[in-house]
Amino acid sequence: MKWTSRPRVSCMVAYALFYACAVRGAAAQSRINIGPKAGACSSAVIDEAFEATSLRRFAAQTSEDAPKVVKFMESNGHRLPPAIRPKVLQAFEQAFDSAALEEEFLRSIRSHCEPKTFEVALEQLKTPLGTKMRGLEDFMLTPQGRSAFLSYARSTQLHPLSPQRESLLDGLESVLHTADFLADVNAEEMRAMYIGISGKSASDSEVQALREKIMPSMSQTVRANAIFTYRGASDEELAQYLTMLGGAEMKRFNTILESAIENGMIRRSEVAAALIQQIVMETRGTGRR
Repeated sequence: MKWTSRPRVSCMVAYALFYACAVRGAAAQSRINIGPKAGACSSAVIDEAFEATSLRRFAAQTSEDAPKVVKFMESNGHRLPPAIRPKVLQAFEQAFDSAALEEEFLRSIRSHCEPKTFEVALEQLKTPLGTKMRGLEDFMLTPQGRSAFLSYARSTQLHPLSPQRESLLDGLESVLHTADFLADVNAEEMRAMYIGISGKSASDSEVQALREKIMPSMSQTVRANAIFTYRGASDEELAQYLTMLGGAEMKRFNTILESAIENGMIRRSEVAAALIQQIVMETRGTGRR
């Protein structure tokens, strides 16, 4: 797999992923293998966690933005033949259907939920501080929030940050590792696309090279999102939120949710790869007849 030009990250996918990740805060670089605990939590707790972390909004937004992966690849010199392009777009829409994503996330959360961990974390998210921060994060996943962000981003030079604010946002990223997580997800989606089209897997070194190209743009996008999202929070509130995210139970809660998102995205990427490969094989077969 050869990537011939600097990637232009699909910002809409990044926006959606960032705000789903924001309440999770688990570092992609220190993932924990979690043993299944099927049936450990009640359905009410599972549903509450799902709503509290905006995973339903995230699934819907990811589903809407999934076809942009095709355009992303094409911007890097991998243009699809006109005969299969509409079918490939349809395959991505099918693979990343919002209901399918929701079920993948829920399945993983059900299998790994820890009652005590979820109880403590959800109570923290229901405090005045947790409620405010969740509201700020959730707004970004709405059409109104996305529109407001685009307007705000065009005038970021008019919103200089204080050194303290810069330090707090650095601290947020050191806890969340959002740019790393998003780069991982984008690279794996590209790998799935390549497998589907070529029938061969990209090497880890090729995926890592793509990831490294993505990172500068991804880091910039994540910072712009954070500036916009938490503009309604004071420095004191943001500092308190960082303390909340750094607590042991919240870290564990976040790790479980990150695992659910990552596993779900990988599984749906595998579905996309299989669907695309079927399209390619059928097209080749038709061409031989």
